Amino acid sequence: MEEINEIGLVTVVGIDYSLDTNRYIVTAQIANPSPKSIDAKAPGASSDVWVGSTDGDSIFEALRNLARISSKRVTWSHNTIVILGEDFAKHDITPAIDFFTHSPQLRMKTIVVVSKGAAKNYVASNVGLSTNNGIAFLEMSRYSSLPAVSIKSNMLKLASDFSDDYSQMLVSRIDRKTALLSADDKNNVTESDAVAIEGSAVFKKSKMVGWLTPDETRGLAWILNNAQDTISTVVKTDKSDDSDSKYNRVSIEVKKVKCKIDSKVVEGIPNINIKISGEGNIVEEDGTTNLNITKFKKEIETLLDKKIIDEINRGVNKVQKYYESDVLGFAQIVRVDNNEIWKNSLKNDWQKTFPNLPININVKININTSTLAQKPTTTTKGK
Repeated sequence: MEEINEIGLVTVVGIDYSLDTNRYIVTAQIANPSPKSIDAKAPGASSDVWVGSTDGDSIFEALRNLARISSKRVTWSHNTIVILGEDFAKHDITPAIDFFTHSPQLRMKTIVVVSKGAAKNYVASNVGLSTNNGIAFLEMSRYSSLPAVSIKSNMLKLASDFSDDYSQMLVSRIDRKTALLSADDKNNVTESDAVAIEGSAVFKKSKMVGWLTPDETRGLAWILNNAQDTISTVVKTDKSDDSDSKYNRVSIEVKKVKCKIDSKVVEGIPNINIKISGEGNIVEEDGTTNLNITKFKKEIETLLDKKIIDEINRGVNKVQKYYESDVLGFAQIVRVDNNEIWKNSLKNDWQKTFPNLPININVKININTSTLAQKPTTTTKGK
């Protein structure tokens, strides 16, 4: 039996592919169960983690080559995230899915993301508020439904979509954005980059064909039930002086979102029907209204429903018309709802049929309560 201080626990792994050498590059962050045994001044080392990178003709060979530079036996059972580098994703991620679905040490619920640029740069970066990137990525993924600009993707979902002849893979993206502030002893403030989970990578078969922006991904998040406890801000369209409402923006916390999708074949063409429902609470407003609370809620519901429909349309149009990639699994829905028609006529022509599917979207968010008074906080000082 191995002692805990003899084991290196992998918490993050990044996979890149070199177009120059045709070799796979594996970078791993390894948690150190015995921090005092590591020299914090050593390259790639801290009191908590160690980062190493090796290459090989296959992913498995590159992983095994970590033994050349690691002083501990590497184990993968605690890995929380797999980062696929951009070049690797565009080349072909089949080897990664094959390896991770065959290894008994690796969990299928492991988070999977595609990085903007090389994966190794993110494995070694500081992520979130933890020195262990595995923990940081896990917590960031857990709360990603709050802004709803990314989707939840794990190895189990990727393997399922990969093995399906018609469904395509949609994977969350990580990128860098200027978001961190720090001050020196003289109170000079500088900005630096943070690692953010936002946007997504669209695949056709085993290759990435392009990106979705955070806003386009948010449109798909409503359909994929990845938009939970999120905030949506609506902007008043009628700003005339005689309007009963003098606000410009109202923010709503949207909760209990559910999506139902069904299909109906009309004259040989499947029609997709998407119904989004949920509840909302008004949490912020920047003006006043003379409407009673019931009419005010109805006005906000109308604006909110329209905004969500617009977001969904932008995301769906991008994957359907531009990438022609069925990342939402419409083929599976049509197959279940219309099995005989699917087998007889739709199955063999799905790739041509999918980009032209009529898609009907219905959204109904009921605003139940307002956590604010109808008039914003004001002051009478100086009056």
